[in-house]
Amino acid sequence: PGLEAPLEEADAKAGIVSLSLEGSQLRLWALLASGDVLGWDIQEARSLGRWRPHWPTDDVGVDFQPKALCEDPRHGLLFLGRIPGANATSDDGLPEAPAEQALLVASLRVGEEG
Repeated sequence: PGLEAPLEEADAKAGIVSLSLEGSQLRLWALLASGDVLGWDIQEARSLGRWRPHWPTDDVGVDFQPKALCEDPRHGLLFLGRIPGANATSDDGLPEAPAEQALLVASLRVGEEG
């Protein structure tokens, strides 16, 4: 048995940032360099669709760059990414991490349009 997970030529050229396989529901997820997310149901051998998530940081003009994803059956898709130029600070106001290390975790429920 096999599964074909088609990828448009433009997406293949731009690249895949991250792949994730959720074992209990047999779903394959691809995070594309464009920021779009593709999903496949492996058991049913069908596409779940394509999404362009809207990140909470978009509303305040901050560029969130997703770098990894995984699916949690209870919480949806979880993303880990960078916020270029952002500095994390501690309770005393001193910087804790350089700009390239600032991270954000965001989530998206399957079926929600972004």
